[in-house]
Amino acid sequence: MIRIQPFIFIVLICLILLFSFEEMLYGRLLNGELSYILAKTFSELLVYGILFLVVVAKCLDKSISNFRVTKADFCILFFLMLVFISTLINNGDLFKALINLRAMMRYIAFYYIIVLLQWTPTSRQLDILIKVLSLIVITQVGFTLLQHVLGEEFRDRFFAPPVIKAELTEIQSLVNNLETKIGVGYGSFGRPAALAFFLFICAIIFFVYGSCYKNKSISMYLMYFLCLIGIFYTYKRGPLLLTLSIPIIWWWFVGHRFRVMLLGAIMLSGVIALMMVSNLSSIEYVKAKEVSLSPIQSLMQLLSIEYWQNTSSGSRGWFIMEVGKEAITSFKPLGYGADVNNAQSILAAKGGAFGKLVGWNAFEDVFVIASLIYYGPLGLLVLTLFLILIYRRSIFFLKQTSNNNVLVQSFRIACFLLPLALFMERALELRAFSFIFWTLAGVSIASSIKSYSINEKDIKNTIG
Repeated sequence: MIRIQPFIFIVLICLILLFSFEEMLYGRLLNGELSYILAKTFSELLVYGILFLVVVAKCLDKSISNFRVTKADFCILFFLMLVFISTLINNGDLFKALINLRAMMRYIAFYYIIVLLQWTPTSRQLDILIKVLSLIVITQVGFTLLQHVLGEEFRDRFFAPPVIKAELTEIQSLVNNLETKIGVGYGSFGRPAALAFFLFICAIIFFVYGSCYKNKSISMYLMYFLCLIGIFYTYKRGPLLLTLSIPIIWWWFVGHRFRVMLLGAIMLSGVIALMMVSNLSSIEYVKAKEVSLSPIQSLMQLLSIEYWQNTSSGSRGWFIMEVGKEAITSFKPLGYGADVNNAQSILAAKGGAFGKLVGWNAFEDVFVIASLIYYGPLGLLVLTLFLILIYRRSIFFLKQTSNNNVLVQSFRIACFLLPLALFMERALELRAFSFIFWTLAGVSIASSIKSYSINEKDIKNTIG
């Protein structure tokens, strides 16, 4: 008989390794689009298969009755019902809607595996997980630096993923290598954003682990800075800023208000000094996909007046302000359905800010506004409520225990920063980041359930 505790841990490690190197391996080993799609789909089917077996096993030993449906679970069910109704109302294709929805919610299945089994890692398993993540990060940063130094030809030859034709598969295509910024590294992830957000969530775990266990602090803080270096060379400014904010968020959570104010003052002084040294009007805005920039020059673009003008008129800023405003005021509480093609054709027919979306891949950039369009204000509200409920439950558990639970603390920070991340990228659709995020969420809820069960037994024993 399979022992559940080590089995789940082995699956966890194997999937993290797979998601970290799959694009590079598939690009070298597989020929043809069909084999590539089947290989990537297999890992998802593996998670769903394990969930199915867990539910069957729980039903057979009748322990499924111990599972208590919470408000968060009702939120997920209600959200799926809303998406189904919205797609039908807007005459969308349910299969295409399922594909779009699957990209966002596929690893919630692993969350429920952990919750149903009430799986939490042992101290030895946590140490192994940290070591595995450390080795992956070191390897990825090494790959990224090599790609930056040796150039695009080296990167594309040894690390580029296959490019899938969207019209053939009707599945969201990978970013074409020609659209990647010059000089950018993406390790073995195939996309700079995928690597950047993986390093971001690893940086959270490393920093929390180093803060909770002082004997590991030096090595973990070094790993945190290594993550910063890796993100720096992906040219992804958003994840870099989020990663820099991790110490501030952590110190605020643990009550070190003076450290927060001191670090905040230092960072603000640095930004002001940088602005004074570099004349804003002299910083020329250029498109990094057309002109070679160093990572520092790419970061300095944030100080360019033209950059912010471009953002507000035709990029993320415009998408958030204009399209978001129009989505809210269009009186579509259920949105335009999860069928992407159908939703965009409806928007194009409406004209206005929506009409400008045609031919522009805006939906890739701002997940929150894209969700507002697909699922409507009501759908987005239900999703937000789900995250708030599991976030609050993690806080409740941390208040009830004196143990330094690294993964629960890490989830607290990741969940707190997630809304900002979703304004920058479709982070929940990036496989490695999403998988680790939902694993942290599952461990948080499983830890809370275990803690509640222990407290309940103690109360009964005391009364008895």
